Amino acid sequence: MSKLYVDIHNILNLDISIKSPIKAGMIGKYRSIFKGKGVEFDGYRAYSENDDDSKIIDWRASVRANELLVREFVEERNLNVFFLIDVSSNMEFGSISKLKGEYAAEVALSLAHTILQSGDAVGFSLFADNDKCKYPFVNGPKQFYIFSNSITDPKYYGGGFNFNKASEFLLNFVKKGDIIFILSDFINMKGRWEENIKLLSQKYEVIAVMIRDIRDSKLPAKGELVTIEDPVTNEQMTVNSSGVKRRYEEFTKKQEKNVERAFLKSRQGFIKLYTNASFVEPITEFFNMRNKQWR
Repeated sequence: MSKLYVDIHNILNLDISIKSPIKAGMIGKYRSIFKGKGVEFDGYRAYSENDDDSKIIDWRASVRANELLVREFVEERNLNVFFLIDVSSNMEFGSISKLKGEYAAEVALSLAHTILQSGDAVGFSLFADNDKCKYPFVNGPKQFYIFSNSITDPKYYGGGFNFNKASEFLLNFVKKGDIIFILSDFINMKGRWEENIKLLSQKYEVIAVMIRDIRDSKLPAKGELVTIEDPVTNEQMTVNSSGVKRRYEEFTKKQEKNVERAFLKSRQGFIKLYTNASFVEPITEFFNMRNKQWR
């Protein structure tokens, strides 16, 4: 890969499209989904049927007061949000004009811009078979430009993604209670990866963002010749899709479900994105749903 063609101007435009629903009360509630961790109870107020989810009713206080009440909290603590980005050779693949790595960069930078604008701190690591580049938590606009310059630098890309080493790195580099976004295609997960998800979930709030090209999940129509390349060894094989399409798609669907199930079983967030579709709506929907569940 000679260059990651990620247009920072376009990223900022994409971020605006995310920040608009944020201010309307959707993704902007990303802080509130962690409410209760490091916040101070400030009192009760009357429950509003139009504005509040019934799950946030404090039933004990409501019985005592003979009216429905919800708790209120003072300003949340400043959050530390860490991005671990898969920069392995797998992320250099793309069957359309956009590589998975480019798509991941746009997602990560859009979220980071929103988080930094809110006054919270962002840290990041570009990770493949080891840590290629890392920066600790910093807030302010300078961190965004450091992140954008790093994630678009081709010298950091290549190799295989080792989730187990990535997990070990996080457990040693990021403090307990911080928020972690892991952006990867989560292909070729090996070893004790499920156990490592459990370990991460005991220390952090984790949101896994699975980024897939459509060809990661589906082959072309039967009867077409398909060239398959190992992203690590660069070995190629040309096959007829008729003979492998069904088994390939069954295998990839099972693999995707296994990864999703492992994160959800550990009560962590999971978002699946495809590079041929906008990420704005599914991320907005995720945060809106998560906010309702956790309030």
